[in-house]
Amino acid sequence: MKQVIQNYKTARLEVKNVPAPLLRRDGLLVRSYTSLISVGTERTKIESARMSLIEKAISRLDLVKIVMANVKQEG
Repeated sequence: MKQVIQNYKTARLEVKNVPAPLLRRDGLLVRSYTSLISVGTERTKIESARMSLIEKAISRLDLVKIVMANVKQEG
């Protein structure tokens, strides 16, 4: 089975042969004939991976405010 593997720091893509997943006793194995990669979603992940923690906090001040409110409320 082939799998696309991406390094988020370098944005490098590789196609590798990997073993097929094992079927668990209580599971279901589905065969995919086609697949696609969402460029926008992958680009966002790469940009986020390249940011420092401070840059991530600045870019998502709304989430920082929620976390700070939870810390104040719950300790």
